[in-house]
Amino acid sequence: MPALLNRPLAAIAASAALIPLIAACGGSSGGSPDADPAAIVPARAPVYLEADIKPDGDAKEAVDELARKLGGVDDLGAELRGLIEKEAREDDKDFTWKKDVQPWIGNRVGIFLHELEGKDDEPEGAVVFPTKDPDKARDSLLESLSSLDGGKKGRVVERTYRDTKYKVEATEGNAVVTIDDYVVTGDESGIKAVLDARKAESLAETDAFKKSRDQVPDDELGFAYLGMRQVFSQLGPEASAIRPLLEQVGDQLAVALSATKDSIRVDSASIGVSGPGSSGPGKVFPTLPGDAWVAVGATDIGGTLQRAVEQFGQLGALGGVDIQEEFRKQTGLDVQRDLVSWMGDGGLFVTGTSVANISGALVVESKDPAATRRAIPRLARAASRLAGASVGSAPRGVDAGAVLRFKGLPLPITLALDGDRFVLAVGQGALDAATGGGSRLDANPAFRDAQGKLGDGIKPSFFVDMGPVRELVSGLGLEKEGPEAQRFLRALEAMTAIVGGGRRDGDIARGRVVVGVK
Repeated sequence: MPALLNRPLAAIAASAALIPLIAACGGSSGGSPDADPAAIVPARAPVYLEADIKPDGDAKEAVDELARKLGGVDDLGAELRGLIEKEAREDDKDFTWKKDVQPWIGNRVGIFLHELEGKDDEPEGAVVFPTKDPDKARDSLLESLSSLDGGKKGRVVERTYRDTKYKVEATEGNAVVTIDDYVVTGDESGIKAVLDARKAESLAETDAFKKSRDQVPDDELGFAYLGMRQVFSQLGPEASAIRPLLEQVGDQLAVALSATKDSIRVDSASIGVSGPGSSGPGKVFPTLPGDAWVAVGATDIGGTLQRAVEQFGQLGALGGVDIQEEFRKQTGLDVQRDLVSWMGDGGLFVTGTSVANISGALVVESKDPAATRRAIPRLARAASRLAGASVGSAPRGVDAGAVLRFKGLPLPITLALDGDRFVLAVGQGALDAATGGGSRLDANPAFRDAQGKLGDGIKPSFFVDMGPVRELVSGLGLEKEGPEAQRFLRALEAMTAIVGGGRRDGDIARGRVVVGVK
């Protein structure tokens, strides 16, 4: 949120940024508490966030159950109202949620940024509250508006823009306006942007926003929208120059948060993506070691690297620099010959459940093992040349390789060719796991259970097993570090796994992440 909000306003606005929070704030009457906040947000706003702060039915039951499992909280609404009151009272000692917020707040809250680099290079925007009592909302926020550090009162003045009167605190620039069934607070420029939208097109009326919202579940507890073209254009000419090179970014990004009693789910949709349509975990991912507690997979690493080199080569050409030639001079490596030409699908994993035995590796399918064999000594020489690595001979059991040791790094890094696979392993344990032919990830019961939670034909491309994570963390002695650490450990204990994946539908790249909770 814009930095100019004082504590009472920021505390109230925090309800839009947290997971659905005030789950039992009382019923709604009068006004339009279900009004769409985006209906008065300026169409050109590049960033918009929204939260349902009064979930009901299955959504409320899910939020309450997750709060109990993850945080040991029986009444999430009361817990978070208390935190908001504590923060707000730093400036306004008389602030209470029941008196100052509950009588007027609606069911949803929206936050927008219309300038990413506004006054003093700070982002500018406002918070939009649908309200069941506009007059009460205005009076409550005006009281907070005039509260400065130490409880001192700021000088609030009335101004007019587009035939509408609004209030602004003259010192810090926080402002408040009521518009129909909404109350809006934020930077004065944000208030003016809302009043502009009232006379013109709002964000909710734009085709880009409508399409974005349609691409994610409509039962969300939270929603985010980014207009990527506007984001890049507002970040300056350098960012605008890079934007055409980022094919997978798309023109708009929509993200939705939803929940059940045993999971938290985040769905995303990037709209207007271009370039190759291949996606998914690739062939290597399911064959990673079965005891990996972090696993990530990707298709066609060589193709991805090739496109990145070409795109950044275009950017370098604008400045008269041949990036590939400069890379060759610095490293002695030819990107096309030594990397791109033989790289296929790949995967990354981490194994080990203590600080003493933790290790990890990158595994890449080789489309040309002979080329990979020739590349390994060149990669080793580059590591020695650039970082002073000492180079040892290949370990036993692989077709070709080299062992690198770096000053200050206790674990060796091994480059190896094992059949038709290239392995870059940090630590002996990861090398053994990658080349030993043991159990596979797709046979791991925790992985298979997590995979089933994705649904909609989405194949997982990353996985985190929270069981080994808990075992690793338990050896760090965090239980002695106080209440915050205790809450973290409780949440960790309740989580089963994190899994995510995606798929491509034409010019829309979809993603989903699910956190399992037991």
